[in-house]
Amino acid sequence: MFKNENASPIWDVLWTYAELAEFFGIAEVTARKKVKRGELPQPIAGLGRVVRFDPEFVREWARARQEAAQEAVEEVVEDDAAA
Repeated sequence: MFKNENASPIWDVLWTYAELAEFFGIAEVTARKKVKRGELPQPIAGLGRVVRFDPEFVREWARARQEAAQEAVEEVVEDDAAA
């Protein structure tokens, strides 16, 4: 990938849509649609069509949703066991 020698180092540590999609195991076009619908984290930086995502925020966002889903499953299992 071409690197602009004058580019800010922050762009090197932020993710593109392609990297966001790879993290979630989905197609880039799907990632774009999910971000637009609010189903994935919003970009933190952008200039026109060039947007970037904070990898640490994305990981935490995914971790929090995974934990919430696990808690919901455990609650259903507990409710079924009590019935």
